[in-house]
Amino acid sequence: MTQHKPDFFRRVVDVLGGREPDSVPFVARLELWYRSHCRGGTLPEEFCISGVGSVAPAAETEFPDREKQQAKSLTDVHRLVGMGRELMLPAFSRRLNGVELVVTLNGEPYLRENDPVLEDFPRLDDIIPMERPGVTHAEFITPLGKLTTGYTLLPNMIADGTLPYMEEHILKEKEDYRKLEFILNHSEFIPGFESIQEKQDEMGEMGFVVPLINRCPFQQLLLNFIGEIPAFYMLQDSPGHIEKIMALLDERYRQDISQLAGMDWPYVEFDDNLDGVMTNPRLFDKYGLPYYQAYTELLHAQGKKVGSHTDGNIKPLLGRLAE
Repeated sequence: MTQHKPDFFRRVVDVLGGREPDSVPFVARLELWYRSHCRGGTLPEEFCISGVGSVAPAAETEFPDREKQQAKSLTDVHRLVGMGRELMLPAFSRRLNGVELVVTLNGEPYLRENDPVLEDFPRLDDIIPMERPGVTHAEFITPLGKLTTGYTLLPNMIADGTLPYMEEHILKEKEDYRKLEFILNHSEFIPGFESIQEKQDEMGEMGFVVPLINRCPFQQLLLNFIGEIPAFYMLQDSPGHIEKIMALLDERYRQDISQLAGMDWPYVEFDDNLDGVMTNPRLFDKYGLPYYQAYTELLHAQGKKVGSHTDGNIKPLLGRLAE
């Protein structure tokens, strides 16, 4: 019997287009597993070019005590395992015009840049070094004042392949709203469409690129801008202020979605990290569902299927997500 070469990309596209594929497209992510084992020198030998031990390419690790051997690419690891690769990439970035970004790492200057470009403002995951433990502090300096944020990266987090943890959020006082408004109103949409196609061409039939769009406004409030506990206090003490920020983020979100019409791709995904306990059904009904439905309608009109990245307990939201 002749074995057909697996085409995970085509299978995913068939499913998104409502067609029955030749088999279920088992496409998933091994990134954290791969990164952790590369950094720890524990990648199985069949996934190393040398065939013995493991490490990541030198540019990806800062562990001088590890023997420097070359790991096979993550796409090749997926090929050996027989599982399609899901690669998440930002659909766009944002240039913060009129803003100066000043970053320190462990109290030492690390970056100073005018009009910085970030993949997921206010997060700094594309700027913070992922191999150096410590505390990162950042200032977004505007003509109206500055907003500050801070991250911690512990050695065990590096070994596990996880991202720095945001411990300080940029919105702390009501006065910070005007600074955020300035940043968003002067920011510029930078498409990542060519990069998405380039990465898909690199993977070929072995995977599928998932273009990510930012978290929906309420998830941005909880995780990016205010923080979970302060946001819950604010919901009780100043619900009008929450709705004011939501309206600002919603306006920007709709503008971003309109720009995605130029991206010829069958699927996009909200980078939401939903959890049905934190964003419980009552909050989801008010601050989630109406926004999801509006954004999904806009994206469907562009011919795109839509998903949401969920990391927590979503059982309380399953019926609502179907809506």
